[in-house]
Amino acid sequence: MLKLGFCITGSFCSMDDMLIVMKELVKDYEIEVFLTPHVNTMDTRFYSSHDLKEKIKEVSKKRTAYDNTRSRSLWTIKKIRCCSGLSM
Repeated sequence: MLKLGFCITGSFCSMDDMLIVMKELVKDYEIEVFLTPHVNTMDTRFYSSHDLKEKIKEVSKKRTAYDNTRSRSLWTIKKIRCCSGLSM
């Protein structure tokens, strides 16, 4: 199965749409999720950061990478070949 890096950057109002896209992608790809610092820490009227990360984990079946050190190590160790940034 191909590995796909899935980078979540915002916009916060489209997180539900992003989760729908992610649900489709996990059918065909092994997803590694990367969050920007804002997505990782900000509570918004749409989701708290904790709730959003739990939803992402539920869909992707993996822990998210939410710091640059972990992101870099995943990129090099797991040999992700494609990374898709989602900023709807």
